[in-house]
Amino acid sequence: MLNAINAGDMPPPKKPQLSAEEKTEFLADLSETLVIARRIHADTGGEIKMRRLNQREYANTMEVLLGVRPVVDGLPDDRAGSGFDTAGASLYFSSSQFEQYVVIARESLEQALGQDDAIPEQTVRLEAERGGLSREAYQNRLDTYRDEAERSKRFNSDPNASFEEHGFKSALRARLAGKTAGRMIPVLESYVQRPEVEHGTLMWAILGQGAFKLGTPRIEPKPQEKYTIRVRAAAYPDVPSRFHYIEFIASNPVEKTVRVLGWRKVKASVEEPEIIEFPATAVVGEPTAFFIRNRSHPKGSKNDGAIYRAKGMLHTPPGIWVDWIEMERSGRPNGPTAEATDIFFPRSEDQDERSYAREVIKRFATRAFRTVEPTDDYLDKLVQRFEANRGKGQGLHESLLQPLSIVLASPSFLYMVESTGNERLTDPELAVRLSYFLWSAPPDTKLRSVANEGKLSDPEELRRQTSRLLSDQRADRFVSDFAYQWLGMERLGMFPFNTLLYPEIDNAVMENSREEIYQMIRHNLNEKRPLKHLLKSDYVLTNDIMADYYGMDPVEGHEFTKVSLPSNSPRGGLLSTAAVLAMGSDGTRSSPVERGVWVLRHILNDPPPPAPPNVPQLDRIENVFQPARDKVKAHQEAAQCTNCHRKIDPIGYGMENFDAAGLWRVEEVISARVGKRTKTEAFPIDPSGEFATGAKFEDFGGLRDIVADHVDDFARNFAEAIIAYGLGRPYGFTDHELAEELIEKSKPSEYALDQFIHALIQTETFQSK
Repeated sequence: MLNAINAGDMPPPKKPQLSAEEKTEFLADLSETLVIARRIHADTGGEIKMRRLNQREYANTMEVLLGVRPVVDGLPDDRAGSGFDTAGASLYFSSSQFEQYVVIARESLEQALGQDDAIPEQTVRLEAERGGLSREAYQNRLDTYRDEAERSKRFNSDPNASFEEHGFKSALRARLAGKTAGRMIPVLESYVQRPEVEHGTLMWAILGQGAFKLGTPRIEPKPQEKYTIRVRAAAYPDVPSRFHYIEFIASNPVEKTVRVLGWRKVKASVEEPEIIEFPATAVVGEPTAFFIRNRSHPKGSKNDGAIYRAKGMLHTPPGIWVDWIEMERSGRPNGPTAEATDIFFPRSEDQDERSYAREVIKRFATRAFRTVEPTDDYLDKLVQRFEANRGKGQGLHESLLQPLSIVLASPSFLYMVESTGNERLTDPELAVRLSYFLWSAPPDTKLRSVANEGKLSDPEELRRQTSRLLSDQRADRFVSDFAYQWLGMERLGMFPFNTLLYPEIDNAVMENSREEIYQMIRHNLNEKRPLKHLLKSDYVLTNDIMADYYGMDPVEGHEFTKVSLPSNSPRGGLLSTAAVLAMGSDGTRSSPVERGVWVLRHILNDPPPPAPPNVPQLDRIENVFQPARDKVKAHQEAAQCTNCHRKIDPIGYGMENFDAAGLWRVEEVISARVGKRTKTEAFPIDPSGEFATGAKFEDFGGLRDIVADHVDDFARNFAEAIIAYGLGRPYGFTDHELAEELIEKSKPSEYALDQFIHALIQTETFQSK
């Protein structure tokens, strides 16, 4: 019915028609009713389905068991449906995937056994002035340009000249080569005359050379190894702050893939360079070379070289001088990981191979299965596999790899196996649920010990263990994984930014803006801050990259720290973070609609219904120069759009002082191609608006105050989300009383996040199947 009315098919043409106002009101009621119906339909009735370990839980668990972290990119999708990646209904498993788990398990076990040769500790240093980055290489380029300039000059002075006889591939190239060379020659002359490039080189992107990149030799990473990258460098003054950072990457030269590892700011002068140390990571078994380079932009957007060429420049500002790069490899002895040593414990002299193999498999399966004891029949079948492998001439440990791989592909390992019905969980089962909730990993020795002693079901002991797990660094996994899904952060990076318009928003900003959100939540959790501080605060959690990006006073170091804000700052709270604001854009222009929807869905707990299928498309007015407020009104030309947009749009208007990249502005500048030229117009921002409830605001500060006053709605949103994440099923109507209980118990602390978590864990619902 809703779709038919939206499409104009109802009422039929010959029947009495609804007025625009009647249609708007009717569709509003119908849409809200359908949202309620959808929730009812998705309600599981409080049933928690037995679910598979998701990718991150699987990788964490394998690492705990074997001391080796597997690559899980090819495993089944964790979010085939909507909701959190802990929802059992979305965590599918098919028989064809069994073999995939077996293969990963076998590879991980072989890596854990460490049968390769020992790797000695070593340090490799590469001087920056070697090869293509040397002064000689730049001098050769300079000589080439001088030669081209001279040949082009001779060609242009002779009307009968042939481009071939002057060494060019075309007449056009012969005519223009001198112009390009004339601009490049001063750049290269300046470079080769610098005394510091006798021992070192500059980090920049230059025409004909590309972007700076200096790397270490290729290695084959082994388990237990650690890597440290050191760089001796200095910074040049008077360049944009972006160019004072070194970006560290790990490159796979075979697959030609790159992982960005992080960034460090260079502060020393050329007269007194500094040594910067960066702890690097590598994927075991994946060919790896470590590189340093300038800060990069996301794939699909223009890089710095293209950005500066668009400005008519031939190179980027030289921000950093590099003397050398050094890789320290910790090495490792020939032998198994500590975890593998525990698995393949020494065989006693009076123990035959069969009983030893059975004991190895039994101990391993008991720990891997967490809450289920392996049956005798199951063990017998795996021992038969061991004996068959021995019969083929395989060694003792090698013969055990297949049975142990099967253990790691068994349902009792891959699934969270708990009691059936509505029975209370046993203490060991409760320990597993608690640990995977807060650590996405199995219980540690302390938690297992408390559970095995039958103490975990005691409310006070359960609260102590919950506090211990929350204070542990491993709870950072909960913060980042939960927040990423709760706040819909998968949208960050969905649209490549037009870096010709927003050159400052690069990979460093994208990653650190995401981390800023996690750090805000972690700080709120650690310090037991009121939930309202996530909506409005007089401080931010920031580091050097984000402080530079926001234009704040400089902050020392890459670690996030609490920084107080001046009273007139627009920052402080989720609504003013670069991540949230960037998610509310298409990479070119801000979107009041997307920003308004985000606030309704994730803050005010009032998600609008899905857009009707025949929403008026805005691309028809793409080249019309209008401010965002006027452009969005096109959505409201049809009655079916009016109801939702009168709730959504005012919120988005109040955030319009932030551009698509989340930086403050007082006017919206619009550029577009008109024929062969680019037209630009600027419109003043009007951030005023009125909520559907009648609350009015004049600017972003007023909007933020109103939103912060809705902390009760935000608390309900958090309660519903933590229930869905923690219980592994969608929030439903039957959870209403549970949410009320969490809210009531958390309210005295002004909704401190840790109190929600304690309240949920203490409930009978969390402690029951």
